[in-house]
Amino acid sequence: MSTNIINETNDNEDNSEDIKVKRTRNRLTKKQQFVKEREQIIAQLNNILGINEKSNTFYLYDVLNSQEIKDKLKELSEEVKKYFKCGSWHYYKATNYEGEVREIGLIRAVYRDEGLMLTKKEKYIDRGDKKVRSTQYYIFKDNL
Repeated sequence: MSTNIINETNDNEDNSEDIKVKRTRNRLTKKQQFVKEREQIIAQLNNILGINEKSNTFYLYDVLNSQEIKDKLKELSEEVKKYFKCGSWHYYKATNYEGEVREIGLIRAVYRDEGLMLTKKEKYIDRGDKKVRSTQYYIFKDNL
């Protein structure tokens, strides 16, 4: 009689190992929770950089040498903190440690997080009366 009890407990232990319940996430991610707000931030960023239906490019020279664009990006960065998971983004790490803050870091991180791809190409552009070497960024939707 005592051997039957031992066998029954062993059978129950084997069954519990076979059944594994996958835990689900109780809390929504920021990407799931703030869909409209994130789209609005992308629209604002596109507006700041001059990106529209006809032109999907911008020049790094224009971003780095325009105080107006820098100020708008700084204002937008506070909104980005609310709606994006950005703790590991270099833009915010450099800000916290008094490092060099490059606006392109924020731009690239926001676009990447939304599934947009950025590619770049070095070009000479005319600014005023001189030719300047700059990086031209192309933005397009990642279809992979």
